[in-house]
Amino acid sequence: MVHKCQLRAGNDNKKIEAGPLHSTDEQLRRCQGLTRREHIAGCERRRRHSIYILIISEASLLLHFPLLNPKFSLPDNSMFIFEIGGLMSGIAIARLAEERKAWRKDHPFGFVARPIKNQDGTLNLMSWECAIPGKKSTPWEGGLYKLRMIFKDDYPSSPPKCKFEPPLFHPNVYPSGTVCLSLLDEEKDWRPAITIKQILLGIQDLLNEPNVKDPAQAEAYTIYCQNRLEYEKRVRAQARAMAPQE
Repeated sequence: MVHKCQLRAGNDNKKIEAGPLHSTDEQLRRCQGLTRREHIAGCERRRRHSIYILIISEASLLLHFPLLNPKFSLPDNSMFIFEIGGLMSGIAIARLAEERKAWRKDHPFGFVARPIKNQDGTLNLMSWECAIPGKKSTPWEGGLYKLRMIFKDDYPSSPPKCKFEPPLFHPNVYPSGTVCLSLLDEEKDWRPAITIKQILLGIQDLLNEPNVKDPAQAEAYTIYCQNRLEYEKRVRAQARAMAPQE
């Protein structure tokens, strides 16, 4: 059995219309497996009036949408076909809508994560404004570190780009502000089931626990390795400069 679902993004974030759709073995045979770690049963991608068609299995659906109701299930060997209007990936939009809903329901104290607004007032789910508080009893305490999270159309197969704005003094933050973290590397520890909450908590841990095996900023790395007192002095000054405005 194959099911047809149409995803639309809007103020209500996600709308799914489902109904049975039969597909021949020949159609499924032509489906090509998606790249990297998507673990999707097959994919028939064709351009038809800006429509992409993706065919995925139930297991992959739950992999890409880990926030779905755990009671959600499909018959054995079922598949979904998503019809996605426009160039933006419907899978990414739907997953990010679920992430926003889950974040608004429950998120760590002091953290911020929300999609930016377009000029017309609509939400841009592909770009989020975030903020990470420094952990207590560390040199980072007191600071609220602003971060931009940018998602690509193939999210969650690929991780978002996380960039501190302004850039931080830290061994694992590139001078551009981009975070260097294995959790955000699809060739290392990234998995499609990783949530925005897990990403932000992972970056918070990284702040006080740099990975000296994978440096991204020469000055911060050198001072951290050679003069820990000077490093912590710089971090505390940075925390004061980035304290929330009263």
